[in-house]
Amino acid sequence: MLKSNLLKLKSRCYILFLGILNIFAFSFISGCANNTNNKKDNTADSIARVKKINDSLTKAKHKQDSLAELKTIHDTVIPADSIKKSKPIKIKYKPPRPVMKYGVIHVKY
Repeated sequence: MLKSNLLKLKSRCYILFLGILNIFAFSFISGCANNTNNKKDNTADSIARVKKINDSLTKAKHKQDSLAELKTIHDTVIPADSIKKSKPIKIKYKPPRPVMKYGVIHVKY
């Protein structure tokens, strides 16, 4: 009697296990089915993703180009500004008075 109850329990467990396995198999097969609407949605999603990537790449390239242009302008402006800002050196030079060999030195009053 104990053996028959144990065999019944085993068979019910096997049937339950096979039923669960069957449910997962059918859900996998239905998930892999070819659906035309799903295919169109996937195509639209992939096209949108590619456009988004291309837009981001063009924005990044435009940003790099504008930064390079600003750098070249900055590099050309800096020397011009430094030349404008530089002041000529004023030499405080006083010419010596002419030395008289003989006589009195002239003094202006």
